[in-house]
Amino acid sequence: MPLSRDDTGQSNIDFLFGLAVFLMAFLYVFTFIPGLFVPYQASAVDLSSVAYKTGAILVEDPGWYIYTVDGVEMGNPAWENQPLTQLARIGLAEDKLSPNVLSLDKVRALGDISSYEVIRDRIGLAGTLTYNFSLSLLMNDTLANRRVELLNITPVFKGDSVEYMERNVMVDTGRQLFVDCYNPGMPNAALHVRLNEVPANGRNVTIRVFNASGPGNIKSVLWQIDPVLDTPVPLIYRNQFIVRKNGRDVPVLPASFGAGDLVEVVVYGDEVSDLGMEYLWVVSAMNVFPVTEISYYNDPTFRLREVCYPGVFMVEVWANEYI
Repeated sequence: MPLSRDDTGQSNIDFLFGLAVFLMAFLYVFTFIPGLFVPYQASAVDLSSVAYKTGAILVEDPGWYIYTVDGVEMGNPAWENQPLTQLARIGLAEDKLSPNVLSLDKVRALGDISSYEVIRDRIGLAGTLTYNFSLSLLMNDTLANRRVELLNITPVFKGDSVEYMERNVMVDTGRQLFVDCYNPGMPNAALHVRLNEVPANGRNVTIRVFNASGPGNIKSVLWQIDPVLDTPVPLIYRNQFIVRKNGRDVPVLPASFGAGDLVEVVVYGDEVSDLGMEYLWVVSAMNVFPVTEISYYNDPTFRLREVCYPGVFMVEVWANEYI
């Protein structure tokens, strides 16, 4: 009987090709299926967008607090002076028209909030998904030639996946009265500054003395209410005022300065308000100041100006694994 031949059997090449197709399909399904569940995971939101949004709001928005007048809710961006119970959202910008220009008062108010959870809620990280965060601000004090850490809010533990964002900003340290002492007519040993137009808002009164014609010093600062009837009363150094020379605090008075030095006399705002100061006398041992009386708030010659320094604001965000 002749032997039969089966011509329908698979060759080795057909088998290998089929196996390759199967493995490719298996690998595709293996890598694709886990992605189906990503939208249902708490860490699915792109952390980079959360970090960007958080940083943008903080440096571009002045914040908001809510108060009630005759049963009607009102709002105001000056949240830094209000109770936490009225705080609606935190923002560090000086105002809406000055994005990336941070208010030093707002930065300090944020640093004084002791509750991490309150901060998280007021910067929008405690919604449907909850995130942990860290915030920091470094200012480059170009006058003192040093970097100053103004803000550092960081929890003990950080997550495994942390998204980082930083913004270049300017830090508004407040207004200063600029007094140019170069060759003043009829120089005087006392600088007379009128404060009666200053709003009673508790902010520091800062007098910046620069460009002196010769050597001088700051040996005392006195105050009074009525320049005719009242005898000037000395302020207590470091308790009621401070003197900075070229950006650094002077440990004791007198504070000597020359033509190339910049001196800041800072009278604490609470003292100005509590004592009802109307006039200040900055006294030197030498005739170096202009003899004319200067209005702190609105002088036609010596202007009140904002003083800003560059800084870097940094935000880190990561998923809260314990919620």
